[in-house]
This record gives sequence, structure tokens and C-alpha cells, in this order.
Amino acid sequence: MDIIYPVTDKFRAREVTELDFDADVFKEHLYVNLDEVRGREYADDIKFSLNLRDDKLVELTSGYIKILFSGHRGSGKTTELQRLHNSINHTDAYYSIFIELEKETVVGSFQPEDLYILIITKLIESLEASGITFESEILNQLASELVTEEEITGTIKKKDGSEIKAEAGASVGFFKFFKLGVDYKASFASENELSNKTRRIVKSKPLEIIRQFNQVLDEIREKVKDAGKGKDIAFIIDGSEKMGFDTYKKLCVEDSVLFKEINCNIIFSVPINAWFNIVSAPMSFTDDYTLPMIKIDGNSHALSCLEDIINKRIDHNSFFEAGVLRFCVEKSGGCIRQLLNIVNRCIVIAKLNIITMPIAEKAVAQLGQKIYERLDGEHLDIIKTGDYAPGKPKVTEMLFGLALLKYNGSIKVNPLLKAYINK
Repeated sequence: MDIIYPVTDKFRAREVTELDFDADVFKEHLYVNLDEVRGREYADDIKFSLNLRDDKLVELTSGYIKILFSGHRGSGKTTELQRLHNSINHTDAYYSIFIELEKETVVGSFQPEDLYILIITKLIESLEASGITFESEILNQLASELVTEEEITGTIKKKDGSEIKAEAGASVGFFKFFKLGVDYKASFASENELSNKTRRIVKSKPLEIIRQFNQVLDEIREKVKDAGKGKDIAFIIDGSEKMGFDTYKKLCVEDSVLFKEINCNIIFSVPINAWFNIVSAPMSFTDDYTLPMIKIDGNSHALSCLEDIINKRIDHNSFFEAGVLRFCVEKSGGCIRQLLNIVNRCIVIAKLNIITMPIAEKAVAQLGQKIYERLDGEHLDIIKTGDYAPGKPKVTEMLFGLALLKYNGSIKVNPLLKAYINK
């Protein structure tokens, strides 16, 4: 059922403020431009690294760069990466492939080896959607190593849940898979015999598989340019907080040389607790950027922008007593995730009634208590001393859990906690 924004129904309001509510903020006009209050430096730096001027590729990068992008949960990483993709994905810039790991894979069981197969398959799927005709003996040979005919007809699933047995025939390569609408997540990303097999093969000879893929990338670049779809290829990979930290460590630190061997510019997003460990490793990425929280103290424009995020989703007059939404924004600390969480909690507490200040205060107290209960003595000692040294395990834990919020140049205690730590 289509949603008409801003919603007035109390039950629908609860839905559209849930943290896992899947909304296309650009298509549904929910996006609020925060450049004036957060700054554009991180985005401008990324585009400079990609040799872009006015969103046009001036010249190919001298090497294939790997950019690490991070930020708090709910800081807007996915939205800003999608925005970056939208701005560079055109004829005069890049043929950009945007991958959301949480949508494409079973994140809890995601392994480093899965990334190589995923970027191959998403590239082919994108080519098909763009109408670019391309066949590759190299990839078809790789497919035959990874997937036998029996596995094709018994394990590979289409997006409608059916098998491809009747349509596949005897010579099925990766291109044929995606022309038939194969569901990568169901076929390759879950814990099954096929996914475990492909992981073993990739793990046994990663450099060989990357070398083969690089040959294919060179061929595809020419096809993309001839089709007028872009001057080079780039991948933007949005990470997920649900991925195991050990997976990030292996992919971005221990085996980062394999990641760097892929002959393509890649922007890779990771949660903030992984970022500190990755950037301090000897094999760091080409560049690394963090999406900061929004500074709202004394900034009426920033407060208004965050109010707009809520007002685009739910009708202000139908839900809030005067001044209550501003209170919720102030308690968010400039964190979009926390703001949605506070408003959602207010809606739940108020049920079918208007959200008054006592209701908002109760919501803030409940959410603050949840964060406080996850802290141990060492966490509290760090908060009392204010020693927020980057990379300190307990500090990164609190940044990930939103007990601490990172801004441009500073780290502050979450305003939801102040009532508890000042007791």
C-alpha cells in the first residue's frame, strides 16, 4: 500500500518512524539536505579523490583507489552514499554500482569471500538492467567452477522463488543467471552447501579469481564507454552494523591486500567501531572519511532541519503539542537515528493521543536508561574523566552504542545519558 506523506494516521506514523522502516528517501521526497549544518567537506574530498569536478570525471585516477567511509549508526551513511551514487552515476562520470549489503546478503553469516562473488554478480545484473550486451568466457568458466549443473538446477533460485531448471539449459554462466532473474541472496548468500563451496574456492585462490575479474573489468569498461554510460566503473558498497567485526577485520585489515587488488575504485562503508581499527592498521585504505553528527547546540537552523526530517514523515499538527518536537530534536544530539527512535517511542507511549511534554520526557528517560544499562564501570569511568581517546576499545564500544556521539573535532556524551551519569 502506497504511503502518502506526511502521514496523519497514528498506526502508520509508528511504522514510518521505526528504525528499520525501508523508505526510498529520494523517491518519496523524504530527504532533507543537511549540507549547510553538517558541512560538505567529506563529500567534496571524496569527489576530489575520484578526480571529479562539477560531478564530471576530469581524468581517470592514476591508481584504483579504495575509500573507507564511516559514521555512527543512523547518522545517514546510507542516504549520503546513495546521494553520492546518484550524482556520479552518469555519462560524464562513472558507471556506478550501489550495493547495500544488508539487502543483498545474509549479513550475519557474511564472509569476506562473499564480497568478490557479490560485486561480480551485481555488476552483471547492472549491465543487464542498463541494456549493455556483454558475454565473457572468463566469467562463464569461473561460473562452471563455482556452480555445477546439478547445483544450478537444484539450488539456484529465481526472485519469484522458482527454480531455473526449465530455462537454464546445459551452458549456464553468470550472465544467463541474471537474465533469468536469479536471487543472489537466496542462492549464494545464505548458509547452504553451494555458498560454503563458493567460499572454499574463492579462499583457495583469491588472487587468481581477482586476476580473472580484473580482465573482465577491462573489457566491461570499454563496453560501458561505448554505450555512453560512464567513463569508468566505481562500486559504492554500503556496510551494515550487523556484520561481524571479525569479518570487517579480515576483509579490511588482515586480507586488505586482496581488496586492493581489485582494479576498480571502491567506496566501502563500515560502522564507526570498525573504522578506528581499520585506519590504524599498517595496510590502510587510500582515503578515509567519517560522516559526523550534526552540531545542534545553539544552532536554530540545524534544529529546524532535523525537525523537517520528522515533519516530512508525519504531520506535525496531528501529533505534537507546541514545542515538543523541538525538545525531541534537542535530545537527539544531532543523531538522526536517535531522533527517529525518540519520536517513535513518543508515538507508542501516546498511542492515539497527542504527544505532550510529559510523554516526550518519559520517552527520553526510557531510552536513556536503556543506553545507561549497557554501560559497565570502565565505560562510566571514561565518561567521568572525559578521556575519549580514539581507538580505545571501550570508547569505540560507546561510539557504536551511541553512548558517545562524534562530531567534527569532538566527542560528546549522548544527551539521553546526562540525567543518569550526573546522579
